[in-house]
Order: sequence, then structure tokens, then C-alpha cells
Amino acid sequence: RGPSARRCGRRGGAARAETATAPAAPFPPRPLGAGDTLHFLHIPKTAGRSVRVVLEEHFDFGQQFPGVVLPQLVARPPSEVRQWRLFCGHYGKYLHTLLGFEPTVITFLRDPIARSISHYRDLKTRENSWLYEYVNTHTFDEFVFDEMMSSELINLQCRFLALDDIDADHYG
Repeated sequence: RGPSARRCGRRGGAARAETATAPAAPFPPRPLGAGDTLHFLHIPKTAGRSVRVVLEEHFDFGQQFPGVVLPQLVARPPSEVRQWRLFCGHYGKYLHTLLGFEPTVITFLRDPIARSISHYRDLKTRENSWLYEYVNTHTFDEFVFDEMMSSELINLQCRFLALDDIDADHYG
């Protein structure tokens, strides 16, 4: 039912039409100000490239951080990191620690099983991945239930959203 869906109920024997209204959005839209920083907190295999392309159209090239993986981010001094306004990558909340403030954050979540299947299939094509040989010699079930793979799968989306101490939390 949409915002204007009607229901008929019976109270006291008389039919009465009620209008159902859509719940208010929990977070109202907020346009970015000229100096605001946007962090697309990209969790692997959750629509990253598609979203990044759209976001990059709205920022000048010089405002976009050029790296997409954590080692590219931590290799820069925090003073240099603070000069960019758009960050699209696999940084988790570590970016916020480097910036020293909370940027505006957007992210996408995916069904964990579908995300894991997609991750496994993607790894099978990445010859430069440390897991390439493993995934090409093990079934998906073996991959999922192997303790060595826990950093790749177990609560990955939660870890990206919550962990912010690179020395204590980063697995590889």
C-alpha cells in the first residue's frame, strides 16, 4: 500500500474509510555544503562501481580522493587526506580517524549470502589476489567454512561499518 492507500474498517457496525500514511523518513535529505566531505563507505560487492561513477560526476576531479583501497589511504599523511571532499572506497570507518571528523556517509548493504557468493566469484577472476589460487582450487562451501577465510566473510559488512582502529582491527 502506498501513502494514499485506503482501508475500510467496521466500527460500531458502520463502514469507515481510513487513509494510511507513509512513515516519515528517519533521516531527512541533507544537501552537501560547499565545504562538506562525502564518504561513500563502500563495502566490497555492494554496488560500488555504479555508485562511484554517479558520485564522481558531482565533484571536480581535484576534489576526489584517487585511491579505492585502504593501503592507498593510510599511505597519505592526514593533512593531505583532509584536502579531498569525496572518498569512494574500501576504507571502512578508518577514514574518519584519519580525517579527525565525521564526514557525511552513505553506504549500501547487501544480503550477506548473495554478497559472499559474489565475492567468491569475483575472487576467481582476480589473478593478483592473495586468494586467487585458493578459490580456484576450493568449492564455495569449502571457502565459506574455512577458518582462514573468516576475515573475508564473517560479519564483513558490520566490520566495515564499525571498526575504526586500523592497528587493532585491520586484517590484511
